[in-house]
Amino acid sequence: MNKISKIIAGSTLAVAMGITSLTVFAAAKYDNPWEALAGITGKSIEEIEDEHFEEGKMLYEIAEEEGKLDEFRNEVLEQKKEVIEERVKEGTLSRERADQILENIENGTGPCGGGVAGQNYGLGFGRGMGRGMMNGGFGGFGRNR
Repeated sequence: MNKISKIIAGSTLAVAMGITSLTVFAAAKYDNPWEALAGITGKSIEEIEDEHFEEGKMLYEIAEEEGKLDEFRNEVLEQKKEVIEERVKEGTLSRERADQILENIENGTGPCGGGVAGQNYGLGFGRGMGRGMMNGGFGGFGRNR
């Protein structure tokens, strides 16, 4: 292998490693929106459940009150993307449909800016008897106490 080939191979490897590390960096930090909100705001999940179920606040409203809406929104968007990609790997969602959903998420119209109004994808973030995310917000969560 000549010197130029080694340089090209090394550069290609460096670029590939950089892309991989960017992907890992963008991964969701939490498993669901409830954990994300708790971690981001420093509140317990029980405190968030009380605000949600007893005071009627949506999760994005709690995040907004705490001044953490952008951070919360970004985390939940990463969670949605991970779930969608997992569904594609499982074969329960076509790549074409996944791309369509991801595009809708990027251009979201819901109150948190990451959902699709009028559509319920049921991406598996439901708690208890919930139905997952719907209508672009983070409603549809059942109480499991």
